Amino acid sequence: MENSRRFIDEFASRGMLHLKIVRSDIPRGRVSSIESTDLPEDILIFEANDIEGINRVAVVEEEMPLLSNGNIAYEGEPILLIAAEDPETLDLAERRLKISYETDFSLLAFEPASKDQTVDTVRLSRGNPAKEFEETTQIVEAEYRTTIESHVSRAPIGAYVELQDGRFTVYTPTHWPFHVRSTIAEVLGIDESEIKVVQTNPSPAYGEKVVFPSILAAMASLVCHNTGKAARLLLSPKEAEKFTTRKAPVHVKSTSILNEAGKIIAHDTHMRFDVGAYPLFTKELLQRAVITSGSYYQVPNVSITAEAIQTSAPPMNIYRGLGVSQSLFATEVHFSRLAEFSQLNPGDWKKNHTKEKHIITGAHLPNMPLEKLVDTVVEQSDFYRKHSAYEQIRKRRNSVKASRRFLRGIGIATGFTGNGFTDKPGTNKNWGIEATLDKKDQLTIECGTMTVPEAIKTIWKRRAGEILGISPESVEIASGDTDTLPDSGPMMLGMPVTVYTSLVDRCCNYIRKQRFNKPLPIEVRRNILSAKRSTWDASSFTGVPFHSLSWGAVVVEVQLDPLTLVPEVRGVWAAFDCGLVYNTQYAVSIAEGGIYEALAWAMGEQRVNPRYYQDYVIEGHDTPNLRLPPVSVVFANRAKGLPGGINEISESLVPAAFVTALSQATGVYFDRIPLNAETIQSYLEEPS
Repeated sequence: MENSRRFIDEFASRGMLHLKIVRSDIPRGRVSSIESTDLPEDILIFEANDIEGINRVAVVEEEMPLLSNGNIAYEGEPILLIAAEDPETLDLAERRLKISYETDFSLLAFEPASKDQTVDTVRLSRGNPAKEFEETTQIVEAEYRTTIESHVSRAPIGAYVELQDGRFTVYTPTHWPFHVRSTIAEVLGIDESEIKVVQTNPSPAYGEKVVFPSILAAMASLVCHNTGKAARLLLSPKEAEKFTTRKAPVHVKSTSILNEAGKIIAHDTHMRFDVGAYPLFTKELLQRAVITSGSYYQVPNVSITAEAIQTSAPPMNIYRGLGVSQSLFATEVHFSRLAEFSQLNPGDWKKNHTKEKHIITGAHLPNMPLEKLVDTVVEQSDFYRKHSAYEQIRKRRNSVKASRRFLRGIGIATGFTGNGFTDKPGTNKNWGIEATLDKKDQLTIECGTMTVPEAIKTIWKRRAGEILGISPESVEIASGDTDTLPDSGPMMLGMPVTVYTSLVDRCCNYIRKQRFNKPLPIEVRRNILSAKRSTWDASSFTGVPFHSLSWGAVVVEVQLDPLTLVPEVRGVWAAFDCGLVYNTQYAVSIAEGGIYEALAWAMGEQRVNPRYYQDYVIEGHDTPNLRLPPVSVVFANRAKGLPGGINEISESLVPAAFVTALSQATGVYFDRIPLNAETIQSYLEEPS
């Protein structure tokens, strides 16, 4: 079995050390003393003082300590490592360790938060919204909230490190192998050439495989470096859920000014994200949130602010989409409320806003597909008829509790997500892809994310074949490690399907131009550039902010049992334009998975016995018997252009459509997720 296909818990060797992280049990304070006199004899302890290099994990321009330097920033922060050949002794040793703290048991809360907890802010302003707010009286104000979402650990997370020929060989399920290598080198104080990182089976992921494997690998490397023995650190499922990555909560305040015709003439949004004790990728999160919050709606006077709030929660904002789903939820629920003032059907209201084909950054997109996507979902779902019928029923009904029939509603959400970073993160690394055409017209593509999904490999082979006029079977996607492959950056934000595909195109186009002018083999490397570098200005938020956009329109129909108040999804209709789709069946399956996961988040489904959470099949695990609603997914398949990410757009629109539908069904404006029976009950009990 290839190393890249093995899970990390399959790596072991005779005499290796098993590791366990000893974590703080207070949210904030300092470690005053550690007593370790009553431990089993074979237990080894490693603290921050044992780090010969730099005690940190750096992510672009932000960082966090590998092990606590005495300060505690959140409950569960790693204080020290314990190691033993017998893993059974680790739990006993942890119980016998006595850690004392200096603390007043305070914490940095998200609500309320003080001004000095704001670690970063991004703003976008167009027109003169302040003037409009001063001169009008028709104001719509609302607040929206989402809570933390934890991911399900679908495969073991950890690292195994051993010495081979005097070098450190590291196995870990990372989506950023070269970050693992640089982190270890900095922690150990050695050169990167002394480290080789091999990516094990990363399995489906939510973002926990971007940075956290670097942390675990650095911890295991520290023990291997100091003892000369192989070391393995595995997180328990509980640790993985609580301490790797989670979707950051958001609190959004939206205020809109309408004229007498119900048209929006000014809009102000203030978003605050809980990014935990150690913010990571903060600027990218805030920029993405601001752009998707403004979306495609043409409001002449608009102000959008996004803030990152540091709290005493574990670091958690590196989650799939980086704030987009939270931002789009608040935007789409709010604008659905504003649509009511226009006296138009929400489907027509949304289509009216697509006419100018601009997005909030001012970029003109002549091929913006949203109007066609809206037409598709409203037709397939019979949206106009159902929305009108449910409105009439809602207006005639006296109360939810008095109803003897299921309450029904239907909602629509639209928008886009971006593929790739808004701007290449500040780093001295060049992220890129290499390609070589040999004398037998065999093309080899090298990508440093290593375990590239098979569907993306197929895309690369077909595009390379089309450009070079060779068979896709003549194209090989190289496997390897950090010794043999180029640094391609992190596998996130739609990078593999969009950004890396564009690099493959650029490499192949260069080879095509040179193949009859230069002797074979021809080798070429192309690096990632900033998104639309010639047309995007990050300082003024103008232009095209991403390498490409994925568009979507989603309709959700729900019914609510007035006795149990348990919402049931009657159907989901989705239409997406994610650029060129080579394998429609695969794309539909990815979109369906995202839709089910979004429903689980919106409804607060328990992961133990979920209705709408669709798990992936993992070797040795059974897929639960799920009761799933009917879902229809349609892709607008373009003949040209780059493919785009699917996961983020499918996940980001469903919650807003679900909540809007539930609001119509009950006549209550819901403004948060998740929404379960208990939350719905609390809304119904509030005085009108």
